[in-house]
Formats: sequence, C-alpha cells, structure tokens
Amino acid sequence: MLSVLRFFKGYVDFSVSGKYPERFLNSAFRAGVNVWSQKSENGTIKAKMYVGDYKRSRIKARKTGVRLRVIKRHGLPFFVNKNKNRVGLLAGSVFFFLIIFFMSSFVWTVNIEGVTAVSQNDIREALRDCGVYEGALTSEIDVQWAKRQLSHKYPMITWSAINIHGSNVDVIIKEGQEKNKPDITTPADIVAKKDGFIIAMETRDGANMVKLGDSVLKGQLLVSSAMELQEMDTRFVRAQSKIMAQTSEIAEFTADKNIELITSAKEPVKRLGISVFNFNLPISMSQVNSKSCNKIIEENSLVLNGVLTPVSFVTEKNYVYEKKDFTRTEEMMEKALQVKEALYETFHMQGAVITGRTVYEEEEQGRITRKNAYSCIEDIAETVPVIFEQ
Repeated sequence: MLSVLRFFKGYVDFSVSGKYPERFLNSAFRAGVNVWSQKSENGTIKAKMYVGDYKRSRIKARKTGVRLRVIKRHGLPFFVNKNKNRVGLLAGSVFFFLIIFFMSSFVWTVNIEGVTAVSQNDIREALRDCGVYEGALTSEIDVQWAKRQLSHKYPMITWSAINIHGSNVDVIIKEGQEKNKPDITTPADIVAKKDGFIIAMETRDGANMVKLGDSVLKGQLLVSSAMELQEMDTRFVRAQSKIMAQTSEIAEFTADKNIELITSAKEPVKRLGISVFNFNLPISMSQVNSKSCNKIIEENSLVLNGVLTPVSFVTEKNYVYEKKDFTRTEEMMEKALQVKEALYETFHMQGAVITGRTVYEEEEQGRITRKNAYSCIEDIAETVPVIFEQ
C-alpha cells in the first residue's frame, strides 16, 4: 500500500554532497520531511524523498551549504508530465484504471474446498442459484442465505463458509453423514416380506400372530401393533421383532454368444475454447458428427502473479463410440454368468444366508439360460405403518 501511495505522489532518488550533508538531513527531519532509504557513499548521502518535499528542501540545502542533485524520478506526476502532449495515451491509462476499478466489483473466481460426497459441478450449480458465480456483483451476494440454501439442498453438508476476498470467493465445506433417526413413535405392524417357514422369533414389542414352525405367505401379519390390556383396553405400539425363516428363491441368468461391443476411438476429437466469466468462446471449429460419444471437459484458469483470473482455457475431448459385433467363447459366457450370479447374490440377497443352491441350465440358439433355485435362511420381518381411518 505504501508503494502505491509513493507512486501516485511521485518521488525522487537524490544525492546530498558538501561539507556536512548530515546537517541537511537533520534539518529536513525537524521540518517533518519524509526521507527514506538513506545510504552513505564516499562522503555523499543518497536517499529518496517525495517530489513536493524535494522542491521545498532546496532552500534548506542552500542554508546548510550542501548541493542536491536528482538521480532518478519515479511516479505518476513525472509520467503525466512526460506524456502531457500524448492525449491518447493518457486517456487510455485513465480508461484502463477505470476498467480495473469496475471489474474489481465482480466475482472473478469461485474456489470450492472440502467436497467429496457431492461433485463440484453440482455445488457450483447450487451456488449459481444462490447468486454466487463468476461475474456476479460481490455487493449483491447474500452469504448467509447462500449457506442456508446449500445446507437445505445437501443435508450431508454440516458446515460451510463463504469468504469474499476482493474479486475471489472461497467456499469451504465440511461434510458428515446424513443421520436418519429411527421412528419409534408411529404404530406399525410386522408382515412377512417373503414366503417362508419360521425357525426362530425374537419379539421385543407387539403381539405375536404366528409361532415357531408355521408356514407364512408374503404379506401375512406376523406381529400386530395392537396389544390387549386389562379392562378391554387396547394400546397400539410400533412392533419390533426379528423373525428368521427358511425361504426359497428362483433367479434366472442369461448369456448370449453373439453380442455388440461398444468401443471408443483411441484419439479423441478435441475442441478448444476460452471462457470469460462463464461465457464460452470457441477457438477451434472441430465437429463431432456422432451422437454416441463421451465428453470430458478440462478447464485451466489463467493465473497472473499468483492471482486467479476469470479467464479459463477450455479443452473439450470427445471420445466417439462405435458398436461392433463380437462372438464370445464358452469360457467367456461362463464367466459372464458367474459375474451375474455374484452380483445378484451380493446385492439382491443381501442379509440372507444361502444354505443350498440347485442349478438348471439349458442352451438354445446361441444363448445359455441358467436358473438357480436358492434355499436360504433370512429375516422376513417387514415393518408396515398402521393407517387409522378418520
């Protein structure tokens, strides 16, 4: 800040020579003259002084018997005086500073830190809806409202901060697990989510409607929320029970010998552009004719003297996909069936213990069909809220 002030006021590098140059400096200090960067060389003192103080100090130099000499001139007053006849240059300089002042009232960059569960693009879109984006007026950004909107849209965001530093906006986010408190107040029954044969029951609340060894059907009431009390009174609770049953399930998997493979070109079609305040200007005119392609966009912001600018260089890479016919071997088909089985058992039968598996397989017209009959032990209890009619 001090260097900027000196530039606008203008200052000179000068030398003081004579019999006692120290007398001149002491006299200047007593008069409140600002002198800095003093340096003595061979009986001559060199220093710096504002141009206005230098003009007044020439009288003191004559009184103290020293000689002042300007070595170098610095600052805006000398620049203006040197170019006073060049109106265009001066007008351009004034216009340049006005543009810089005007542009500094807008957001140049938005930096986001701490995001893992949500993509940065989604956060940027949410911030844009809140008025925080490149090109927005910094004076019109409502930080508190934007933070509330972020937390409302993404409950996993436990804390956020939006800091405005000049033309840069830093968004810092802390994420946590979204906590869903279990409902323990709404009355609910427990019904069977599958057909099965009950082998174990552990009821913590509610009235049992079945017993060990019973065979039940999907949707059948297992534990009721209605509990009979004394004096013909009924209390409705949220039934809680773990009911283990033997169940069976049939799953079908297929694998075709002739399939279509989707492959992408090794070299992508590149399109270059420049983004200024999110306004995209294309540089290259490469065309992508195919609709089947994967687009990857790389954006590199322009940094000047360690400061991010609202100018970015955009590279768009388009990987074009093609469909090709492919014939699989028996080994490949077997591998495909095994993968489908593993995915089904991992995700669809999660929580069930497979006690037996019977496999039926048939091949017809280039397709293998495999049917698996599973025998399992699993918890078939499903909580269903009770709806009371008005």
